[in-house]
Amino acid sequence: NLGWVTIDASPIQLMDRDVTVTLQTTVTNITGNDPIAIRGKQFNVWGTVQTLNGSAVMESQVEVMLKVNKTDLNETALIVGVGFVEEGLFNVTCDATPDILVGDYNLIAHTLETRNYRESWSDPPIKVMAETIVTITGPRQVYQGRNVTYRGSIIDASDGRPVINASLRINYLDQELSLTSDNEGKVSFIAMFPDNGKTNMSLGMPEAMYYLGSVTSMGITVIIPPPDANNIIALLFTFPYNIGVALTAAIGVGFYASKRNRRIQEEIVEEEPRVRVQPKREYIGYEDGVPLEYRSYEEGVVKLFNRFYVSMQRIYPDIDDIMTPREFQYVLLDRLPVHADALLEDLVSSYEIAMYSNITLSQEDFKRTNATIELVIELMKNGKRD
Repeated sequence: NLGWVTIDASPIQLMDRDVTVTLQTTVTNITGNDPIAIRGKQFNVWGTVQTLNGSAVMESQVEVMLKVNKTDLNETALIVGVGFVEEGLFNVTCDATPDILVGDYNLIAHTLETRNYRESWSDPPIKVMAETIVTITGPRQVYQGRNVTYRGSIIDASDGRPVINASLRINYLDQELSLTSDNEGKVSFIAMFPDNGKTNMSLGMPEAMYYLGSVTSMGITVIIPPPDANNIIALLFTFPYNIGVALTAAIGVGFYASKRNRRIQEEIVEEEPRVRVQPKREYIGYEDGVPLEYRSYEEGVVKLFNRFYVSMQRIYPDIDDIMTPREFQYVLLDRLPVHADALLEDLVSSYEIAMYSNITLSQEDFKRTNATIELVIELMKNGKRD
């Protein structure tokens, strides 16, 4: 046909062909990081990523990992953080999760390969450590001159697991004791306070290779112990009670002399000592259901308390026979539900009134003590301290 025909002298070629892209080699360098990583907390790692000619790398990603042996290909690296490279710089916040064990690691910053840049690594050393928590339990009010058992424990703050073979130091008065924690992270020791008054006791662990140090303390009040019922007469003739006896005798003589002419015979009234003799300890628990025999409600309350004491010894073998009622109370405070605190105070107070007071107890007092023990045991079945 006649007409014009359009011809393109340089057409676009649309066909598949191999394109060669040259990847630039990168250099990753960690310029700084927190000196230690603490389990359960975060730490920071920062650095640079550049090409061989010093140009800043753009649009790349960095992953931060931990490895014990960086040359072991069979060891799986622990990824603790990921960040982006901006103008050749990175700053990554990492997580030292509690499942990471304490120890020495290689901190690896791995720049991932992109379509323009090759991957590269930097791997300085870092130490993973753990914070610790130490606790000390025992009575805060003790009798002068009596041996008292205290217990301590140390745990990893990140997961609550015990720290074994930890070197602990106990300080009280002018003494320092060194103990090593057992497989449960616990220690125990006996303390004695020769003088009454107030003092402090501390338990601590200095910083170790992979554990940060910690310390705790508690205040202790030392009081004069109650008199022994079997030695009450001897007590009356010791200072300062002998002064009272002497004054009483002098007043009695003077009164008798003043009434001498009237020849009035005065009757001398003797008061029974306030301290009662402790009933013979029978190793019968409250739960045994053995009938309770008593001649007075005071004796009944004391025997109820003793049976509860035996029941607690069966559950907690570290409760020994030489504890005072208050020491026994403070040991249980850390182990029973919080709601039992007031009940324990009432129970121990009832025992002290029955043993050391001239107050006459009634049947209602006896029933209340029995009900208190039943309620404490019921609370123990339903919950722990927390």
